Amino acid sequence: MTSAIASPSTRALARQQCIDIDVLAADLGRETIGRDDIAHKTTGNAPGAAPGTDQTGYWDVHHPAYGRVSAEPMSRFAPVAAAIWRGAALIQRHHQTGEFGRELTKP
Repeated sequence: MTSAIASPSTRALARQQCIDIDVLAADLGRETIGRDDIAHKTTGNAPGAAPGTDQTGYWDVHHPAYGRVSAEPMSRFAPVAAAIWRGAALIQRHHQTGEFGRELTKP
């Protein structure tokens, strides 16, 4: 049994491509290997990239071409939404600690 974690279909693909999953996991520094990792190994491209394409140009944006950046005032709903998220985090923390007998208090 190998130490790398991979689905049976990923293992079958690796066998077809003559790739050792344990060696690939060690090269990538990970324990879990996916089909994208096998494709990356065989084509040499980053996972999700089309073969032979350079993906670095995606982030090169000429921001002034899109106009000035302006600050927009926050809507009245934003503070309410933030309070809801804080309450949800408080409840989640309460359930994770198992303190069901104590009343919820603000941190």
